[in-house]
Amino acid sequence: MKIAVCTLAGSPEDVTVWSGTPAHFVQGLRSAGAEVISIGPLYRMAYQLLNKVSGASGRLGRKLNWETEPLALRMFTRALDAQLDRIRPDVVILMGWFPLNSRSEIPMIYWGDATIGQRIDLAPHWSNLSARTRTQAQHIEAKCLGSLAGTFWASKWAQNDAINRYGLTNTHCVPFASNLEDPLAVPRGSAQVRPTQLLAVGVKWHRKGMDRAVAAADNLVAQGLDVHLDVVGVHPPDNTWLRAHVTYHGRLRKDRPTDVQKLHSLYTKADIFVLPTRNEPFGIVFQEAAAYALPSVAAKIGGVPEIIEHGVTGLTLEEDASTADYALAISTIIKDKSIYATMSRSARTRYEEHFTWARCGQRVMGLVENMMSLARGSGSS
Repeated sequence: MKIAVCTLAGSPEDVTVWSGTPAHFVQGLRSAGAEVISIGPLYRMAYQLLNKVSGASGRLGRKLNWETEPLALRMFTRALDAQLDRIRPDVVILMGWFPLNSRSEIPMIYWGDATIGQRIDLAPHWSNLSARTRTQAQHIEAKCLGSLAGTFWASKWAQNDAINRYGLTNTHCVPFASNLEDPLAVPRGSAQVRPTQLLAVGVKWHRKGMDRAVAAADNLVAQGLDVHLDVVGVHPPDNTWLRAHVTYHGRLRKDRPTDVQKLHSLYTKADIFVLPTRNEPFGIVFQEAAAYALPSVAAKIGGVPEIIEHGVTGLTLEEDASTADYALAISTIIKDKSIYATMSRSARTRYEEHFTWARCGQRVMGLVENMMSLARGSGSS
């Protein structure tokens, strides 16, 4: 089977595109036996210019988001159609964008982690919107998604919203997978006694709840517990967040071997993964933590509860949980060796059974083959 994978920001095989999700997906498809053709970027300079225009209008408080602008979508769609005419795949999977008024007869499947309706006023990229974008965004999304052969969603949370909001029918829940090489981690028997290592990974300070993570670490230290928090992906907004028991590592790029090795080292020495995120459609970092057999403590928000099984692979807290609540959850896992060992083992097992790209590739192949079989049967009747 020949499957085309298309992204706009760059090549689907570039690990810097969309956090490396398309690149790892391509590998998973190939391991499942698919012939994969990469499509992208389409009109790179136009894509970059459109992002600048959206960013500038957003800073003015009236963001004109090009991702639902008909002229922009038709431009990229024409470029996609030209590529499909040339390579003639059996199906194309669109990661993170959707075409408008395509003339191609090649079946197309959109794959995302949330609907635009779920993102408006919550995700930074969909905040401070212009009246035009706010008015037409969901209409355009419904029209585009409804014209496709099918849609994949990373969580049931997103899939159910797509069904209820837009009435989509041929839709499936297909979780993303960890974007780090399998560390072949062995489950741990208990957390380290001194100090217990906490790890938080995210590129947005407030959105990812890094302030809450630091405050929770402060609370634990105030209780007399010996803990240390490593924060990856972001630096604090000011010096008031500097602590002896917190180390900030900034952004680590997955296309730099030294950064990848550093991230591997941080995951390896960590005992518990902590992310009190305020907005999280899915959360691949929780899968990465599970790959390292780490119990996770996080907010019960978006698709997170579908990755972290509460009480089994970690603990999830309500959206309005306090930093004291997070400190209590962390200390509960730290202090009970039996709980820690069970969660560590369960996290690693859940990763192996559900969150590898090899398994994801197999699932996508099965769904695509079934879709095409149904289409052939419908065409012959």
